[in-house]
Amino acid sequence: MIYLFQASLLFLNLCIFTCGEAIQDNCEHHSTDSPGVNIVEDESNTKGESKTNATVYKEDCEESCDIKTKITREEKYFMCRNLQNSIVSYTRSTKKLLRNMMDEQQASLDYLINQVNELMNRVLLLTTEVFRKQLDTFPHRPVQSHGLDCTDIKDTIGSVTKTPSGLYIIHPEGASHPFEVMCDMDYRGGGWTVIQKRIDGIIDFQKLWCDYLDGFGDLLGDAFRGFRKKDNQNAMPFSTPDVDNDGCRPACFISDQSVKSCSHLSNNTGWWFSQCGLANLNGIHHFSGKLITTGIRWDTWTKNNSPIKIKSASMKIRRTYNPYFK
Repeated sequence: MIYLFQASLLFLNLCIFTCGEAIQDNCEHHSTDSPGVNIVEDESNTKGESKTNATVYKEDCEESCDIKTKITREEKYFMCRNLQNSIVSYTRSTKKLLRNMMDEQQASLDYLINQVNELMNRVLLLTTEVFRKQLDTFPHRPVQSHGLDCTDIKDTIGSVTKTPSGLYIIHPEGASHPFEVMCDMDYRGGGWTVIQKRIDGIIDFQKLWCDYLDGFGDLLGDAFRGFRKKDNQNAMPFSTPDVDNDGCRPACFISDQSVKSCSHLSNNTGWWFSQCGLANLNGIHHFSGKLITTGIRWDTWTKNNSPIKIKSASMKIRRTYNPYFK
């Protein structure tokens, strides 16, 4: 029994010694990893060793956590700085790219504007040339030959030589003074006084009563001769936007639409409207590529049951009697 007890005590001492060496090795190992912690304890005091070992682990963990926290903060700081630098660099690159694109677009736009201006100048030159050629067929100055009208001038000059078309001065019966007119000496025997002409749409026919009364435009181009300088028609009176003689009292119905003024319906142009009717040679001149509701109209002139589009028009009068032989 004594031997058994001694053997057991020896085994217990060996265990305690072995455990003490393991604990010391463990402490030395942690001391190496964490040089700031020094452990001096009696190996024979087991409770003291356990307490010291626990303290070492706690201090080791706290120091390790502090180091890891510090490393994590530094990593986040460098990541944020790198991200910020990347954003700034990307923003600068994007601005530069957009600036280059805008410069290229502006250069293209400037080039197109120059091309358009050049084309417009060429069109203007061609238009001027065409207009000049149209005017070359007529004298630039009126022929200083007085007569009652274009028929009288044709009969007077035509007895000696062929009378050309152009500008002449006439003094009709009842007129207080002579004035200038365009005489057509070629159409159906000549002697025609042109009272209205539309060829290029340069002159605006959206005029008031006083304008139509005095006349307007260029006698060599678009023009209206004026009521003061010719006898009025013994038919429907003339209407303008400010003088309504169209016969719509109180209103006319055009395609189930109530119309109080035919002039307003026709874009404020003047004409011999009879409840609006089917004609208006003073309407807005049609331009290619420009859509408008009204224009130069004579709707009884049709083709395939559709009104023919009129590009130019003229109105001429010629007397049917000889004033010298009444």
